[in-house]
Amino acid sequence: HNSQYKRRLGRAAERRLRELGRKLEAAPPVPVNALTDLLEQVLECLYGQEQLKGPSMISAMQPTLKAITREELLKQEDKDVKVLLAFCFSETLRITAPNAPFGDDVLRDIFYLIFAALSGLRDLHSKFYRRRVSMLETCANLRFCVLMLDIECDDLVTTMFRTFLEVV
Repeated sequence: HNSQYKRRLGRAAERRLRELGRKLEAAPPVPVNALTDLLEQVLECLYGQEQLKGPSMISAMQPTLKAITREELLKQEDKDVKVLLAFCFSETLRITAPNAPFGDDVLRDIFYLIFAALSGLRDLHSKFYRRRVSMLETCANLRFCVLMLDIECDDLVTTMFRTFLEVV
């Protein structure tokens, strides 16, 4: 019964991700609070998902991935939006590992966003502190530093270690 329950939850998350992706794609620039709400909903769908076992989840993720990798979102100025995007990307990389669904240029932007978000680990009282810790665990478990070296992001590896030293 447990596996049937997980499959039903997985299908519900897939449907929800498709729906959220369409909303994000169709949305012209929206108020920051509406955008953070949509990104929080995307995260709810991504958290708890296991690594991909079939093509249905990656297919369900496509509209969302397309929407969150748009230039205007990647260059968003709002701190909360940036952090939520970093969480979405971290979870996406976890779910799709070992095959990142992004090109090298987008991955570079994603890693910069992730490590900028991780610099907030200094603030133990931040509303995002636990998520940042979870994202740090994902970075370590998936060996993001190796992926960064593979796509020749040597400067980013330096940034990563500088960030960790500053946080400690």
